Amino acid sequence: MAILHLFAVHPDFRGQGISSAMLQAILQTLRDQGRRVVHLDVMAGNVPAEKLYVKNGFIFTQERTLHYQDVGDTLARLFECRL
Repeated sequence: MAILHLFAVHPDFRGQGISSAMLQAILQTLRDQGRRVVHLDVMAGNVPAEKLYVKNGFIFTQERTLHYQDVGDTLARLFECRL
């Protein structure tokens, strides 16, 4: 299992396919390492991130309140991708 944490592209470079390319490279690296599943969380309401992850093979698994150091307790949507 792997956990993807803090994945982002600078706003000036969004909409160019960079996110999908980076994500696919990460997933391939994890496959090469023999990993079987990747988990991540998305703050509720971050629709662009959710669309990116679903487009790249992630499925929604549950909602949960998580504590983030910068914003405190926040509703998050958890996703996973089977490799």
